[in-house]
Amino acid sequence: MELKKINERATEERVRRFFKNDFKRWMLLSGTSLADLQSPSINDMPSSPSYGNSNEEKLAANIDAKTIVAEVVRVVNSLEDRQRKTITLHHLQGRDVTEVSVAIQRTDRQFYRILNKAYIEFAYGYQIESLLVYRDVVTS
Repeated sequence: MELKKINERATEERVRRFFKNDFKRWMLLSGTSLADLQSPSINDMPSSPSYGNSNEEKLAANIDAKTIVAEVVRVVNSLEDRQRKTITLHHLQGRDVTEVSVAIQRTDRQFYRILNKAYIEFAYGYQIESLLVYRDVVTS
């Protein structure tokens, strides 16, 4: 069995957009703060009974969001140490490139190399949706 080849640049960009756009929305929907990211709780029960479809939809969206946030934390925690630290500082804590570069003791250019490699590893590990972009393989 042959593995499909991935388009690394397109995959990196998809993961970058995921963290920049989608993940921020999931964080807001889940009610999770940056301080909670190390051990997110996905078993919150509503404090009062919910009535009607609107409340049920909100609760379902909240549960979905908490599941996604927990999956992101799981995958990030499974990355190699420097990759984990880079994504955590840059995307989860919102630190800029220079701050992260200093924290990981690398140049800005090395930071981007580490981050791009982390994006690829993250895309392979993330199970909720596929973030991998495959190359079109033409056989003749």
